[in-house]
Amino acid sequence: MGAPWRQLLVAAACLSASTAARILAVYSVPAWSHWNVFRPLLWELAERGHHVTILTSHRENQPHPNWTVAPIGEHLDLMPGTYIDIFSFGADKIGMIRRLMRYGERSCPRLMEEPEVQRLLASPDESFDLLIAELFFNDCLLVLAHKFRVPIVGTCPFEGAPWMDDMVANPQPPASVPYALLDYGRLDSLLDRALNAAYGALVRAYRRHVYLPAVDAVVKKYVPGAPPLADLERTTSLVMINWHLSFNRPRPMLPNVVGYGGMHIKAPKALPQNIQKFLDDAENGAIYFSLGTNVKSTDMKNETKLAFAEAFSRLKQRVLWKVDEDELPKQPSNVMTSKWLPQQDILAHKNVRLFMTHGGLMSIQEAIYHAIPVIGFPVFADQFHNMNRAEELGFGIKITFANISLESITWAVSEVLETSSYREAVQYRSRLFHDSPRTPLEKAVYWIEYVIRHKGAQHMRSGALDLSWFQLLLLDVVGAIILVTVILLFSVSVILRLLLRTIRHVPAVMTKKKVSKRD
Repeated sequence: MGAPWRQLLVAAACLSASTAARILAVYSVPAWSHWNVFRPLLWELAERGHHVTILTSHRENQPHPNWTVAPIGEHLDLMPGTYIDIFSFGADKIGMIRRLMRYGERSCPRLMEEPEVQRLLASPDESFDLLIAELFFNDCLLVLAHKFRVPIVGTCPFEGAPWMDDMVANPQPPASVPYALLDYGRLDSLLDRALNAAYGALVRAYRRHVYLPAVDAVVKKYVPGAPPLADLERTTSLVMINWHLSFNRPRPMLPNVVGYGGMHIKAPKALPQNIQKFLDDAENGAIYFSLGTNVKSTDMKNETKLAFAEAFSRLKQRVLWKVDEDELPKQPSNVMTSKWLPQQDILAHKNVRLFMTHGGLMSIQEAIYHAIPVIGFPVFADQFHNMNRAEELGFGIKITFANISLESITWAVSEVLETSSYREAVQYRSRLFHDSPRTPLEKAVYWIEYVIRHKGAQHMRSGALDLSWFQLLLLDVVGAIILVTVILLFSVSVILRLLLRTIRHVPAVMTKKKVSKRD
């Protein structure tokens, strides 16, 4: 049977499992790392016959016949500022959240003014079956679900935040589940647990009483009669988080909270010839070094770059280093640099022994998938949390940028390469990742089609969404117990006082009777 016929049969099988739907997808956040995670999901949905209209800030150079890509927010800046700003951005956790929320407030009017958004809001006959939206401070575009009367699937590029759990009333015990945007691997001390709980409460309060009202005010200018976003987001059918049991801490998850961690990982492709030869000839192994897309080598201090270069020059391994400049000062002969490197294909090479990373979640997942230990240099967001977890699980070492030096780099590289426990720990995690009946992408697509098939899957909706906060915390039950206890204690005390009076009264009466008889 020829290839076209096989493709036709696969498509028919897919469509028999789930009727083709019209999906509106909103990915306006200007971060390539986010788009790289969600693009495979949207592509796979299109491959299965669904038509996907994508509102995105990223230019898409590979069209799909079932895709309609509309550019929005192309000039939005997620983190305006310099390299120094990024470091303060990462160090101040509450300030980081406030800054991201200010990004949401700042971007909302610009997004609502986008021609494609305006067209959709004004369209009298456009229709969709589902809205898939990235849950990352672009909340104003959830109003499209109200416009088209469709269920919402929210997707998160990291392992979730307190308000995302609130959207579906998912349990979130602050005593055992560290929030990903805090610098914790685990919660060992009383202070850690107290700060974790306080952080969650503070972020929720700020978002609900400051951020959402500000965004609501903008939305209502463009969509009169739109419900409050706080109410709209609580109609969410499914929340998908970048979580995988091989790495992330176990946590409670309702049926409509799905972990898709590793969904972006693809089978390795052939490497460019120069990189293939560089790695093939690495008799003592190779190291891959990349700080992702947001931290650029051009922003790094000169002494930091020189510390890396000097440390690499002392190694017998070869080093592939992703940089954003044509050449580095004092570049060692065992180092190859490039402005772009195919990271997943490189990590799949048999000679790669170590991954030096910024600690982004997708990079950590790729390292686990390919069983490569890591040294992490976290900068902001969940990177500190991820590297703390990698250290806790025994397959990584964290070095903050403030502590980067020739000595710290040399020690860390030597420690990881020469101590077998790091390799063994990541191999164990890799086995856990691969031990699954289906891939993360297959799992993600299944649950999205499940929501489509069941018209929003309201049977998965938690009854906790209908309870007030004090009912959810059982404060009314505690109050009732206290009230009943007080009433019982009061009643018992009254009864006891009456008994005591009666007991005291009886001898007095008996004495009077005896006296009267003598008389």
